[in-house]
Amino acid sequence: MSKIPIMLKSNGNWDNYGRFRDFEVDAIVVDDNANYGILSSTIAEQLSIDTSDKIIEIKYIVNENCPPMEIRNDMGVRAYMETKKENKNLGSYPLCISVRDFNMELAINNESTSAGSSGSLNLLEFPSSPAIEEYQSEIITESTPVVVVDGTFLKSAYRGIMLTVITMDAVGTIFPLAYAVVDSENDASWKWFFEQFKEAYGERPSMCVVSDRHESILKATSVVYPGLAHYSCMWHIWTNI
Repeated sequence: MSKIPIMLKSNGNWDNYGRFRDFEVDAIVVDDNANYGILSSTIAEQLSIDTSDKIIEIKYIVNENCPPMEIRNDMGVRAYMETKKENKNLGSYPLCISVRDFNMELAINNESTSAGSSGSLNLLEFPSSPAIEEYQSEIITESTPVVVVDGTFLKSAYRGIMLTVITMDAVGTIFPLAYAVVDSENDASWKWFFEQFKEAYGERPSMCVVSDRHESILKATSVVYPGLAHYSCMWHIWTNI
């Protein structure tokens, strides 16, 4: 493990030619095995960005012939670190930081997008009948109230991050509870997601949350579900994600 010095360019703007202009300069030092949560939180701390209501956009330029590369997740951080290792000088491959207001974008998305898009949490709905309703009630109330949350990057024509929450029913099968599509996986989006989920699902006796070790999930659950047991997913621990 080694330390990587990184120059930060902030409070600037992108021109039509993919160049970051009129910026301020700062710097951070992170471990070369840092994940997205560590990198984004370190940037936020150094630049005094309140991630509870702000979205951090992280980009860098590989060369003048390519559009800016955006770092959105752990894989993006790994690709950047491998590039940065080739030239560890502070000024090489600086990160260009833009900040957007989460609440403003959420309001815009709510007005301009349909259900299932950014800014709305959807509880999954199933065909209704007395038999089905009785079955759903039994499998949720009789099963251990363990909820598993995760976020996944949307690719191809669709962009953003899908946040999901699932549980396991009484017969041992996966039972999806809710999902939402947000702009970025950060403190603000996870806090909003858990607030909406708690309003719809509530807090059950002996309920616990299982997730990866994303810092934003840990922060959000401690605020929205204070005192609730929170466990790390064994697969993520084994694979060091």
